Amino acid sequence: MNFLKKNKGQISSIDLLVSILFFVILFIALRNIWQENIVTVALESEQFQMQMYSNQALNVLLKTQGDPTNWNELSPNSINLIGISDSKDVINSTKLRAFTSLPYLTSSEKLGLNKYDFNFELYSTDNKVISYGANPDNNSITVSIKRFVMYNGGEALVIFKVFKS
Repeated sequence: MNFLKKNKGQISSIDLLVSILFFVILFIALRNIWQENIVTVALESEQFQMQMYSNQALNVLLKTQGDPTNWNELSPNSINLIGISDSKDVINSTKLRAFTSLPYLTSSEKLGLNKYDFNFELYSTDNKVISYGANPDNNSITVSIKRFVMYNGGEALVIFKVFKS
């Protein structure tokens, strides 16, 4: 009975060690979960931003004539915006050729994609494929948008990819 009275209210060293070990493991687990969530949120934020930039760039390309409207006849320094359409989603083949003839960095800048790379592909009904821009590698974060347009009197598919290597 004296033995119980002596140890009453005292923490044994084993209990203390188990408690410390429990809290260290709990702290490490919570820190790892926190870090994984931060990485996931950063990736989702990057993809959302890329989606916004790609939509904006593709809308300018496919829904406008560009600024100035005769940009395809001017030097690259005189171009404000690149638009390859006569009207909404109707591609002007002359402006398309001018677009694909521009230096890649000029196109990227005029489309507002300085931070990212892009690839433009057009698949027409006569199996003609027009491709322009950089190609993403397997490790790239990529956003891809598909739109149907009119090209040379027929329907065509545009695939626009924005990516970050």
